Amino acid sequence: MAMILDAFVKIFMNTLAGFAAGEISTMLKVKDELQKLQRRLERIRGFLEHAERKRHEDPNISNWGRELKDIMHDADEIIDLCIIEGSKLLESHQSVSVVCHPFPLISCFSCMKFRYEIGDKIRDLNKRLKEIAEDGSVLPKLEYTNQDVQESGVNPRQTFPIEYSSDIVGTQIEEATQSLVDSLVKEDKQKIWILGFVGMGGIGKTTLASNIYNDEKIKENFPIRAWVCVSKNFSETKLLKEIIRSAGGNYGQAETKAELMHYLSSVLSRSFVIVLDDIWEAKLWKDLLRYPLKSAMVGGRIVITTRDINVANNMSALVHHVDKMGSDEGRALLCKKSL
Repeated sequence: MAMILDAFVKIFMNTLAGFAAGEISTMLKVKDELQKLQRRLERIRGFLEHAERKRHEDPNISNWGRELKDIMHDADEIIDLCIIEGSKLLESHQSVSVVCHPFPLISCFSCMKFRYEIGDKIRDLNKRLKEIAEDGSVLPKLEYTNQDVQESGVNPRQTFPIEYSSDIVGTQIEEATQSLVDSLVKEDKQKIWILGFVGMGGIGKTTLASNIYNDEKIKENFPIRAWVCVSKNFSETKLLKEIIRSAGGNYGQAETKAELMHYLSSVLSRSFVIVLDDIWEAKLWKDLLRYPLKSAMVGGRIVITTRDINVANNMSALVHHVDKMGSDEGRALLCKKSL
């Protein structure tokens, strides 16, 4: 239960944090409730590891886990709905030239109605999650495991290259995946080149990157694959260690930046693809990764995701803008979520 649920919670928290920081949550005036939801999930996540071990011994713990899973599925659907419908409202706002208010469509009936309804749904989620977080029949029996990864140098909104096959909908993302995969595997004179996915938080950059990372052509053409989620204030040495581990290497007793850069270069002995998810600064490439990757024996591809087009441009990346779903694809996703 918990291992699967814990992965689900981690992925959802990544989506939630990205969405809460975006323009849509501001327009819908749900940022505070979303941040409250995020804080409660962070507290609950520390109990999941022990809950997995105890669930077979105590039916109350087993029921607690199932109830949390139901809440997470509902929360996932609500955030999807926010992204789909909120993107439409934001697009409508951007197409209307009104200078009297930064979000003129807030005053329109349809937007006010949706904002009210979605606010109620999120508040209800928080109420249910609060009950879970304060369940006196379960939590006293569980040990809290500190899962704070702030010191790891890797993003606390950790992402994972999990295959989302059943949740991928619409020809848009399928066509983009195949076209981008073909570009990545195509022989090129450049030893290293960078593909950058750019778009607002929660739009689907990580999902597209994961879909490509798990594509069979990518696996066949790049024996070494690595996936790392980057933080705003990343630790250079810990990030290098994470990439080495993800690539299947071992850095031994190396601790300094110079030592780890050497290890990373030697680990990349075959064609490689490295995904750097959620990059905020181009210096990650310029000051840290460019030298060891270009010094590797063979070439490879770098895939990045970022909200900032300037980051991608400063890394000389080939930019792919990740667009929001069309209405038909949005409905298809919601149908899948309801099944």
